[in-house]
Amino acid sequence: MKGICSICTEIFASDKDISVTFCGHVFHRECLSQWFSQCTRRQNCPQCRKELEDNQVIQKIYMNTQEDNESDLDPFQLKREVEAVRRSW
Repeated sequence: MKGICSICTEIFASDKDISVTFCGHVFHRECLSQWFSQCTRRQNCPQCRKELEDNQVIQKIYMNTQEDNESDLDPFQLKREVEAVRRSW
């Protein structure tokens, strides 16, 4: 499974720091910092707009990820390939 930052719409990569809000939404730490710096009144979640305090953001989370080519496989492509093999039997 690959996660996507809803601010920049890029896939999370292992070389970027990832933050999570109290409401459970996940973003690149840099993207979330920029978002908060542009908030005029109170900080809010870019995803659901829930108001957040500074202590309601985990600045860095660590995820165990598989770093080989298999993690890049598209599940829909795999399903099509399995169906093609089944038809050839």
